[in-house]
Formats: sequence, structure tokens, C-alpha cells
Amino acid sequence: MMKTVGNQILDLIYPRRCPVCDRIVTDGLIHTQCERMLTPVREPACMRCGKPLTDEEVEFCGDCIAHPRSFQKGYAVFLYNDVTRPSLMAYKYANRREYTAFYTSRMIKQYGLLWKREQFDGIVPVPIHWKRRRKRGYNQAELLAGEIAKALRVPLYPKLIRRAVNTKPLKQLGGAERQKQLRMAFQPDYRFMAGHRQECRALRKVLLVDDIYTTGATAQACTDVLLSMGVSAVHVACVCIGQGNA
Repeated sequence: MMKTVGNQILDLIYPRRCPVCDRIVTDGLIHTQCERMLTPVREPACMRCGKPLTDEEVEFCGDCIAHPRSFQKGYAVFLYNDVTRPSLMAYKYANRREYTAFYTSRMIKQYGLLWKREQFDGIVPVPIHWKRRRKRGYNQAELLAGEIAKALRVPLYPKLIRRAVNTKPLKQLGGAERQKQLRMAFQPDYRFMAGHRQECRALRKVLLVDDIYTTGATAQACTDVLLSMGVSAVHVACVCIGQGNA
């Protein structure tokens, strides 16, 4: 597809940057040599969250065994490691919103047909606290969810649940402390629900979207809220996921 004059001007003013090396990309969404550095998620993988496993005989990762999940299935594109970690940190904290195009293109390429067959009623991003959103200017999970919703032609619900407690950055916490912090962090957004009762009642299967899946504590906390609201099934999609273990 040829770029419009407007898009060409925007590319000159705000040149697209590679999500791996952060240098300007003149063609495409990522440098070819940089994409080779990424580690795709392959089988064997945990049957619940999607974490890659090293043992083909194991069905579930250690986290999903220790902490049974209420969501149905998890989907990830890349392994969260020394290559993707700086990329996602820049995406989250350094205003690299243009990385959205690359991340979502790979998510749709890998799972788009499967997600269409699932026939989701809505796409829900993991929310961030309003103080963090005001400081950051955006919610990276909402950017991802918005593009996925457009591709699947499924309604986006960015205000269905809210982050009621501004918890400490989860990367600073251990697994047990994460669970404790997140237990009451998410709540239904009752103001949104009051104005959209019919839509909310029709939500039975949703795709929950986030940028990173590590311990699964955030995904589970959001799933608990969605199920309490009457949703029947929650699937979880993310850009990157940690390595699983037996």
C-alpha cells in the first residue's frame, strides 16, 4: 500500500524506530537483522498460559501448577529475555508508541485466524492506575488491544475494569508479594457498566491483552474481576512471556 503524502510527512517528522535497536527504520517495522535476534515462542509450551517449556512430557509450567489459573488459554509471540526486555521498557516508559505496529502485526500474524475462530465478544486491555497514565500519557496494553480489536473487528472495552490501587512496580516484587499486591488492585468500573449495561451483559468470551506475562499474577487478578462480572471465558494475549519450568 502506498503511503499518503500526510503519512510521508509524518515519517519525516517522527521517523519510525526499530523496536530492538531503536535506530530509525526506513523500510518496514523492524530491521531484518534485529528481528533475527528475537526468540519466538515455540512448542512445547504450557497448555494454560503458553510459556515455552524445555520438557515435551510436561503439560503445564510450574507457575500454573502452583497457582491454578481461571483463564482458558494464554498466547505470546516472543520470549521475554535480554533482547525484548529493553524494547518493552522503552515501549512502556520512553514513549516508543510506534512499536505498537510491529508488536501487533506479529500477534495478528501468529494468532489472528485462531482468535477469529474463537469469536470473542470484546477485547479488554489490562488497565494502569490513572496516576501512571497521567504521568506516562498512555497505557501500552490499550494501544495493543486497540489494534487487535481493529484487526479482529471486535469491540474494545478499555474502561471495563480499572486499576483501583497504584501498586509498586511488579518487577520489584517477588511472586508472593505480587499476588498480595494485586489481589485488590483491580475492580469493575461501575461507572462504565452503569452506562453500558446491555453491552456488558452480552460479554461472554473476552481477550485480555497486556504487554508482558511473567508470573501470571496480573492476568489472573484481571480474570477474577471479569469472571465476577459475568464473563464466562477469558483468554490472555501478550507480546512477551517468561520461560516456563516444570
